[in-house]
Amino acid sequence: DKAKYLYYTSLSDALKVVLNSIYGEAGYKYSPFYLKPVSSSVTASARNNIRKMIEFARKKGYKIFYGDTDSFFFSLPEHFFKNLDKKYKNLKE
Repeated sequence: DKAKYLYYTSLSDALKVVLNSIYGEAGYKYSPFYLKPVSSSVTASARNNIRKMIEFARKKGYKIFYGDTDSFFFSLPEHFFKNLDKKYKNLKE
């Protein structure tokens, strides 16, 4: 339903802005809300999650092209796309 999609997309976007602002204030040395352990734990958690995702992708046999502090790029094996095409064709029937 389009209305629900728009509602949750807007809610997600707003929450992202709020959380990024809190992170920024927690990491800004001159902020009245400066809390270095909070900002450090956010970045440490993100790095840990990226490592886990890379490990998961490697176990699945995906090729990793690049990774940094907040993203990584990989390719899916060809059989993934063949299976996806089959599922799509079955849905159309």
